[in-house]
Amino acid sequence: MIPAAEERGGRQTRLCLFVALAALVPRAGYVAYVKTSGSVLLESDMLAYDEAGRCMARSEPLPKKWYFNGYHPLSGSTYYPPGYPYFLALVYRIFGYGHWAPLLGQALLGAGSAVLLFWIGRQLVSDRVGLLAGLSFGLYPPLVYYSGVLLTETLYVFLVLAWVWLLLRIGCRMGVAFCAGVLLGLASITRAPMLLGILLALPAFWYVHRSLRLALRLSLIHACGAAIVVLPVAIRNYEIHHELVLVSTNGPPTFYFGHVVKNMDVPIPKGMNDRAVREWTRRENALYLRRHFFTYLWELPDYYAAVLIAGVYWPATGYTRELLRKADFLLWNLFFLPFGLCGFLLWRRLPRESVYLLLIIAIHLVVPAIASPFPRYRVPMFPVFALLSWVAIATLCARERD
Repeated sequence: MIPAAEERGGRQTRLCLFVALAALVPRAGYVAYVKTSGSVLLESDMLAYDEAGRCMARSEPLPKKWYFNGYHPLSGSTYYPPGYPYFLALVYRIFGYGHWAPLLGQALLGAGSAVLLFWIGRQLVSDRVGLLAGLSFGLYPPLVYYSGVLLTETLYVFLVLAWVWLLLRIGCRMGVAFCAGVLLGLASITRAPMLLGILLALPAFWYVHRSLRLALRLSLIHACGAAIVVLPVAIRNYEIHHELVLVSTNGPPTFYFGHVVKNMDVPIPKGMNDRAVREWTRRENALYLRRHFFTYLWELPDYYAAVLIAGVYWPATGYTRELLRKADFLLWNLFFLPFGLCGFLLWRRLPRESVYLLLIIAIHLVVPAIASPFPRYRVPMFPVFALLSWVAIATLCARERD
């Protein structure tokens, strides 16, 4: 006779494999389509990431462009956060230059993210809710699409979910807190807004443990783990630009292109490197906020609406873009968004550790205030909405049975 614990462990293993396969099959299929059809996009951010990763893997200087700064062992690309170029450099160094390996790697990371969400949902709610959330993540078309594009979404979401999964396992263990901080650091050098997680961890630890002393210890160790990753990047930036830049120089330009250009379209002077562009846009941003602060506040609701409701996923074009728009409308606007909001109303029914999911929402709600209103910026929030949607459905079904 099989012991109950062993039987439950076998069932969970089967569920993990099911979620992983359900997520991996469409991603691998889409990657195969992208490669065999010759439609790998290499433009804009994708081209910059690819060039930075390729040159770092070969220990070569970067080509002469305003956002590159020659050779540095940690990459001379300081305009973009370096986390994703590091991922590409590692893949290119192991497998050689080519796009099969990074895209298949992203398919595996997407499947891993679905499994992580299953584990998170199982720990916070139940096996059933975790399974449905993991499958929702695995089969959601925009997430499948980004597995076949050389952009940060797939790697970043995996790191964020791995961070939350470790936070749920901390308890009072300082070693786990340190490892969670390392994951936070990796996510932060992939997208800089995750640096807010260092600050927000303290109130989250206090809420979970109800001990300020323990929360301070955990947050300090957690911050040390993040610093192990972020400090080498900050030192690299100082060596190149001789000023403190934690992750990348694209912060002020991102605000400029996202908010200022609409109201003060002053062309950026030519011939500047990314540091000079950073300083120039910083001055223009300050001037804009002094002159048009209330305009900025007035536009913010439209920016948040565009991020949370619109369904045009850059850089998709043509048939793919239209397919994503329609699928996103049916799945996100009609299901995950409304039911996810309902799930927020049931937050008090969840364990205290569920506050770690709120950190994802809090961090990414900052993004529309500092960047262009792209729907891709809500991708990191999708796992939370997916999980809360099924929490709301499960609660409604339980009430119906009662």
